[in-house]
Amino acid sequence: MPNALQLLKDDHRKVEQLFEEFEESSEHSVVLQICQELTAHAIVEEELLYPVLKRIDPENYTDAEAEHSEAKQLIARLESMSPEDTHLEAVVMELKGVITHHVEEEEGEIFDELQKELGKELDEVGDRIIERKQAMGMPTDRGDSGAAGALDDMTKEELYEKAQAAGIEGRSSMSKEELIKALS
Repeated sequence: MPNALQLLKDDHRKVEQLFEEFEESSEHSVVLQICQELTAHAIVEEELLYPVLKRIDPENYTDAEAEHSEAKQLIARLESMSPEDTHLEAVVMELKGVITHHVEEEEGEIFDELQKELGKELDEVGDRIIERKQAMGMPTDRGDSGAAGALDDMTKEELYEKAQAAGIEGRSSMSKEELIKALS
C-alpha cells in the first residue's frame, strides 16, 4: 500500500520537474500538464486529507485552503490563455511561486501533523488517492493504463491519437519517445 504523504510528495516533485521543463521549452502543452497535475493533486488533498487537517490544525487548514484558492485562480487563468499570450510565462512563474511556498509549508509542517494524526491509516488514504486519480483519468504510475509502461507498448500511431485526444501541441513532429514523454 502506498503512503498518502509519499504520493503527494511524488506529485510535488513531478510538478517541480514540469515547471523546469516549461522554463527550458516554453511549451504550452507543459503548462496544460502543470494545470492538470495541480488540479488533480488539489482535489485529492481537499477531499481526503484537508478534513483531518481542519480538525487538528484549523489555522494551517485555513492557510492551505487560501493557497489552493490562489493556485486555482492562476490555473483557470492559464487554461484560458493561448500559447501566444505574452503574459503566459509571467503567470506560470507566479503559479510556480505560489506552489513552491505551499509545498514548503506542507512538507515542512502539515505533513508531519498528518503523519502523527493518521499514522498507518496513511496507507489506506494512499490507496484512495490512487483510486480517485484513476477516476479522474490521471496516470498514477501504479500499473494503470496511464502509466509510462503502458505507453511504451503502444505504436507511434496509437500514441499520436492519444496525444491528439489530449490536445498536445506539436505532436505531428514528435518521435515515439517524445510522444511518450508528453503523455506521461
